[in-house]
Amino acid sequence: MVLPVLLAGELGRCMGLDRIPEVKTLRSRIADFCKATDVEEWASQLSNCWMEADDRLEGVLYIDGHVNLYCGHQVEMPKRYVSSMRLSMSGSTDYRVNNQMGQPFFVVPKTINDGLIKTLRDDIIPRLLRDVPSQPTEAELAANTKLRQAAQKSESKTSRRESSS
Repeated sequence: MVLPVLLAGELGRCMGLDRIPEVKTLRSRIADFCKATDVEEWASQLSNCWMEADDRLEGVLYIDGHVNLYCGHQVEMPKRYVSSMRLSMSGSTDYRVNNQMGQPFFVVPKTINDGLIKTLRDDIIPRLLRDVPSQPTEAELAANTKLRQAAQKSESKTSRRESSS
């Protein structure tokens, strides 16, 4: 499944309109789409499509934490440190997983988080093990001792951290 890049006028045609959609129309169509489909499943399929498009780019992944500021008064949001403003402000954190070219694979949103390490261990690494293509099989791990050592080292570090906490 390859998604084409559309010009602004073509987006309206794809939505059944004869012109560029207004923001109000676009929001209502996106809301209808979200009701009709499982957005998480769609995002996962899109991510897998991007990962399979170029296997050379998936050797290294970058994970960034981004703070989304909340300036409203309807919800009491936890405080986050915003480095660009050098202040602690209300907001949530999104952890974005990108390839070497900066193309996004998926986002893990966290309103209340325990930090990057816990999010990596609990949310990001299990999803990467499940979704990243070209993972080595058990036979390949058994045949290549370096791959097995890397897997064992990461498992032993995780178990040491869990036993110390």
